[in-house]
Amino acid sequence: METQFDIKKPRHILALIVLTVTVLYIFGHPLYGAISSLLFGQQQAMANPTERGIMFSLLLNTLFMVGCSFAWLKLVHGFNLKEILRELKFKRKKMHIALFYGIATTVLFWITMVLILLMIVFFTGFKEENLIAYELGKALSWSGVIVVSLLAALSEETFFRGFLQQRIGIIPA
Repeated sequence: METQFDIKKPRHILALIVLTVTVLYIFGHPLYGAISSLLFGQQQAMANPTERGIMFSLLLNTLFMVGCSFAWLKLVHGFNLKEILRELKFKRKKMHIALFYGIATTVLFWITMVLILLMIVFFTGFKEENLIAYELGKALSWSGVIVVSLLAALSEETFFRGFLQQRIGIIPA
């Protein structure tokens, strides 16, 4: 049932518009933030973030990235939900084992990074001040940190690894 993209088909044009808007959102949003930081200073660009605002932004990001992947597979390839989930690698044998390994790897990575950063600070006295990370840390509760981590991982893995990488390759994705 695999079909090729055809610019003459209205459903394919709609899928291309959805993909274009998503890519513009993904790369335009940080670019806007960077320009704001340059023009108004880092403190003004990230002035008083709230957990509600961060969650809204993250949900919007998830909607764009996951929604685009689903829309493309439905509009261009005509996949149903089961086929979409399989194509995006959400349905496969022994998924619970892959999920366990993913979570275990993430926890080990976090612990390793904390230990490396502590050693850098301890041995060199170097301290990096990241005002954006500081403001985000103040705004988020522990449950917020977990939700942000999970939704960011879900949306990025779905869009970049599950969708784009299969179509354009690992390096461009």
